[in-house]
Amino acid sequence: MSFINDFIETFKDKLSFTNKPSATKLDFQKIRVLRQQKNDKIITNSLINKNIDACLTLINEKELKRVYEQTGKTKEEILEECSKSELLAKVLAGRIAKKASRQGTQDEYLQLEICNSIGKDLGVRITNIGASEYRATKSGEIISKKEMKEKNITKDMCLKSFDGRIEGKMTGWIFAKVVFGNGGHQDSVFIEADTLCEWVSKHEREETFVVLIDTDLESKFISLKKKYSEVKNLLILDHYSFQEFILDNM
Repeated sequence: MSFINDFIETFKDKLSFTNKPSATKLDFQKIRVLRQQKNDKIITNSLINKNIDACLTLINEKELKRVYEQTGKTKEEILEECSKSELLAKVLAGRIAKKASRQGTQDEYLQLEICNSIGKDLGVRITNIGASEYRATKSGEIISKKEMKEKNITKDMCLKSFDGRIEGKMTGWIFAKVVFGNGGHQDSVFIEADTLCEWVSKHEREETFVVLIDTDLESKFISLKKKYSEVKNLLILDHYSFQEFILDNM
């Protein structure tokens, strides 16, 4: 069972789905809440069982270090206290757990997986590619990390790396992001998206470029779509609309 099917099976009673006819719409805000709850629970249990090393990937280690400094307690002493008090373990877990909203790579993976679940049966394969694996250069090329090293091309000569690749009946690249709420990070996402869209509009390429953004910042999203509506090989969509596009065109 794939990651997305496993996720849906686990949380199907808590998530909101809309189907048309086989497209699936995920509520990313609710998914983040559920992820946060899951993270907190795992850390709480690890603290109670005095095995915090088992869940370090879910922990903000800088915040944990501050806890040690502020309390004057060692890791062993903190774990001993938590093993005696579930309440303390829950409170501490809530403080040191990584914020689900900062685990964007998991959201992006889910975006790509749900779209691939539609595309794979229609001859379109969508894959999540490793961080910094492929980038567009400012001069108009798309190169791999290996090629960057071989040609001595630095990051400042490139745009942000792509998040996904499209192969099969449709070929191209995907910029994927899940963005909710206002702030510096949210603004930077739309700046990065705009930079890529401008790049696509200036360089003649045969591939399709998909800017895949799920967001509650509707005015920014609509503005971006309108600005580049004339660029034929550019799609600015959310994960549900991209599934519909595949269903209607493949």
